[in-house]
Amino acid sequence: MTEHRTSNPAPQRYKVLLRSIRQWRHLKLLKGPGRGHAPNGVAGTGLGELVVACPACPHPDRNLPPDWESISAEKRYVVYCRPEEGSDVTWRFIYTLFLAIDANFCLCNAIVSTTDRDPPLGDGWAFFIEQAPYQEHIWSFVSQDDMASCSGFKATFLADLKNAKGLRTTGVAGVTCSRHSVWRPNGMGNLQHGERYCNVDPLVAISMGGDNSRLNVVLSYDIVCIWGIHFPDRLSQLPLQWRLNFHPNRVRFCVPKFHLWAHRVCSLCRYHV
Repeated sequence: MTEHRTSNPAPQRYKVLLRSIRQWRHLKLLKGPGRGHAPNGVAGTGLGELVVACPACPHPDRNLPPDWESISAEKRYVVYCRPEEGSDVTWRFIYTLFLAIDANFCLCNAIVSTTDRDPPLGDGWAFFIEQAPYQEHIWSFVSQDDMASCSGFKATFLADLKNAKGLRTTGVAGVTCSRHSVWRPNGMGNLQHGERYCNVDPLVAISMGGDNSRLNVVLSYDIVCIWGIHFPDRLSQLPLQWRLNFHPNRVRFCVPKFHLWAHRVCSLCRYHV
C-alpha cells in the first residue's frame, strides 16, 4: 500500500474500499435467501423478497389453520386468567396483525450525487420501498402540508423548522411489527420535509397488502389522531399497485402509551390501547 523508498504519496483507495464494501453487503443480502440458486436468478428477485418475515405474526396459508376465516368472532380471542391472581384477565388477539408507524428525523442525506451516477443495488428488494414509483407518487403531492396532531410533539415541530436546503432526505419513516419489533418488507421510505400523508400512506398500504388484507389490523402511531381520520379515503387514491381491498372495520387505530398522555382527553379516550 505504501512505498517508503520514494517520496511519492500512496494512492487513495478509500472510495474503492467503500465500493467493495457496498458490493459485498449486497452479495451477502442475496446469499441469505439463496437467490443464487433460484430458477429465475438474482434478476427475478421480487419486491421485499430478501426480508425475513416475522415468524410470530399471523400469516394466512402459512401459520394459520385452514378454516381461520370461518371461525366465529368470539373464538378469535382467547381469555387468559392467571390462576394465582384470579382477576387478571388478558385478551389475546390470535388473528390480528399489530403494526407500529414512526419516523426518525436524524437520518438525513445530502444531495451529493444522482441516481444515474450512483444507482441503488436491489431497489425495493428488502426493507425500503422501490424508489421510482415512490418518488413519482410524492411529486404529485408537492404542495401537501405536514401532518399536525392534537399534541404538538417536539419532534414533529422541529422537523417543520428544519432547513431542507441541500438535503435529499430529511428523515426516514417506517412500519414495524409492534409485538415482535420486526421491520416490514418495503415498509420504510425517505422523508423530504417532515411527516406527510403521501410519505406514510404507501408504506402502510404495502405492509397491509397481500394476504395481510384478510387479517384484523391494529395500527399504532403517535399522531394517529389526525392521520387515521381519512385513512380509507386516501388509500383509494393511491396507485393501483398499492391499493387495498379491506373492510374499514378490520382496522383499529391506537396511540402508544408513551405518547398517549400528551394528547387531548378526547383522543386519550378514543385511541388508548
